[in-house]
Amino acid sequence: MTPQVVVTCGVGGVGKTTTAAAFGVAHALAGARVVVVTIDPARRLADALGVSLTSHTPERVPLDDPSICGTLSAVMLDRKAMWDSMVRTLAPSADAADRLIHNRYYRAVSTRLTGSHEYMAVELLHALVAEGAWDVIVLDTPPASNAEEFLRAPDRVRRLLDRRVLEALTGSAGGLFGGATRKALGLARRLIGERVFDDIQEFLGLLSAISEQVVAHNAAIDKLLASRSTAFYLVVTVNHGRDDDDARFIETLRERGIRFGGFVANRVHEQPPPIQRFDPHPPPGVDPAAWAQWVTVLGALPAAAAREAEHDRRAAERLASGGDSVWCLPEVPGGAHSVSALRRLAERLPPR
Repeated sequence: MTPQVVVTCGVGGVGKTTTAAAFGVAHALAGARVVVVTIDPARRLADALGVSLTSHTPERVPLDDPSICGTLSAVMLDRKAMWDSMVRTLAPSADAADRLIHNRYYRAVSTRLTGSHEYMAVELLHALVAEGAWDVIVLDTPPASNAEEFLRAPDRVRRLLDRRVLEALTGSAGGLFGGATRKALGLARRLIGERVFDDIQEFLGLLSAISEQVVAHNAAIDKLLASRSTAFYLVVTVNHGRDDDDARFIETLRERGIRFGGFVANRVHEQPPPIQRFDPHPPPGVDPAAWAQWVTVLGALPAAAAREAEHDRRAAERLASGGDSVWCLPEVPGGAHSVSALRRLAERLPPR
């Protein structure tokens, strides 16, 4: 059975990691076996869940709440370890995998290639689905200039790993190495050094050897993302409003057949509860002028909070103007750094 997949996207600083953790708690409350995946190097998810996330395997989150009948685990993506795992899975032999993993240019690509964080995130997602141990997988995504970057970055890596590109660089009929004359090859070896030249050529050749498997693997991942069991949520602040980046992101999802679950508006102010009026008469020994000033200042706070809440309510309505669902999460003073705080947010998220 294919697990349910929840992906939280958005620009940096809007609370994606907290939202991902709250989604995890929400599904655990419903009795599911849940794992939350983060690729956030700031480790905010680990802080919120009270786990270390120091290994590349899911770590059980201590819930300490008997009313939560499901389980919750979390894992932080180790980009290099995930690259190595993919190579060992797809390489034609253990020897070929070892040679590629120990190639110094592979090490550079697996740790510094633009887009590889996002690419390895979906690879980890695929691996967790293949395990069959989870009912729900929640994927937190990295900060980006816009949410669409999460979808574009893996595509760029896939194009680099395309066999036609790699064979154009190494093939005997042409390319960077294959098309050069013996004299030109000799010159290239002398300019960049024999070992460097051979390492680059071996690196490209070994990548080419796994390219067909990469294509097949990617097809499985694309099928997973387009499954009805997968939903992407765009996390925003309530004052964000709808903009062109949001529209492009939603349109890109729909072009790829991916379900858009809606907006999660974070840090929404709520209507304050009614409070008793302050006694205008100061207690004995208190300066009347100072007391009157405090009564005026504090007495104005409920009305100011109500105006702020009304502003946020109208902003959420504008966000929903395109017909998409909007889920509002309240402001949590000091941040949601415990399972109990995350539970308060989880109760506001989409029904399971």
